[in-house]
Amino acid sequence: MLDIQQLQEALSLPDFRELTLQQLQKDFDRAQVDVQFGPIDLLFQIEAAIQNLPQIQLQQLLYLIDVPEIDWNFQSEQSYHQKLAEVILHREALKVYLRRKFV
Repeated sequence: MLDIQQLQEALSLPDFRELTLQQLQKDFDRAQVDVQFGPIDLLFQIEAAIQNLPQIQLQQLLYLIDVPEIDWNFQSEQSYHQKLAEVILHREALKVYLRRKFV
């Protein structure tokens, strides 16, 4: 649906980036994670926000964002939180993409 290259291209568009930022903020607020996202370096901001969350709150956040469990149980060279930040950003951008395409 939306691969990494398409995601990067979409996030380079100011309106898409802003809508994705708003979606991120909305879902983090719903999970009661106190963070304010800025327009620069979203991956780092997401990673910093999730790094010190208790496991139960992280699971709640992933549930609210609708990240399938299979997408966040992984082994890779990247740190767990780096990869999870990418998965979260991709899912949030996908929500925005689908909303724009079908609504």
